Amino acid sequence: MIRIAICDDSSIDTEMMRAFLEDYYAKKNCFCEITTYKSGEELIETYQRQGNKFHLLFMDIYMKQLNGIETATLIRKYDENVKIVFCTVSSDHAVDSYDVFAYGYLIKPFDVDKMKTLLNKFTKSVMGEEVSHLRVKSEYADRLIALHDIVYIESSDKVLYIHKKDKEVIKTYGKLSSVQEQLNEKYFIRCHQSYIVNFNHVTGIEDSDFKTILNEMVPIRKKDFYKFRESYQRYLISEKKN
Repeated sequence: MIRIAICDDSSIDTEMMRAFLEDYYAKKNCFCEITTYKSGEELIETYQRQGNKFHLLFMDIYMKQLNGIETATLIRKYDENVKIVFCTVSSDHAVDSYDVFAYGYLIKPFDVDKMKTLLNKFTKSVMGEEVSHLRVKSEYADRLIALHDIVYIESSDKVLYIHKKDKEVIKTYGKLSSVQEQLNEKYFIRCHQSYIVNFNHVTGIEDSDFKTILNEMVPIRKKDFYKFRESYQRYLISEKKN
């Protein structure tokens, strides 16, 4: 789980930031715990009681009493690892932010693309992969499935069957296209109208199908067979380089 703090004396800015982060991580299917603080003093008190607690900290600079730079300076006495992103209406303190090893510097109102770029970089550094889990509802309960466990997904009459490498098959309802939006495009390929396959668990191509580690075949759309074969070959070459 990613732990994030927001320190800002503006309740409006705080709630806007919280909503953005919650939406971002919901789409990434990552658990995210967000704690908010109205002052630098309140945040420092938390560190004094609990020590290092957060992965990422969004810090307003212009606050009453302790400003953001002063607060960050004190935090570094307790936590050298937390990523601090300063949020402000001015770039006046950009140079000062280097003294506390700032991870980022955002000007209000936030540029959405810049925010997503920053979060993508941060999340990858913390989680190892930009997307780590797929959340589905199965048998009236939510399931969180690690993406690296998924071999392929099959669709039949609005029913989805998620085949895992441990041979468990999870049944859920929905559209394959909706699930596809939540998956890492580098590894998960919709090779057929009714199938998505994870290249990480493909062992080769036989006839017009991908062969998986489950020794099961996933069909390739005939008209795009050569395109998907080339995609798989490029994947193998890139993996060898890594």
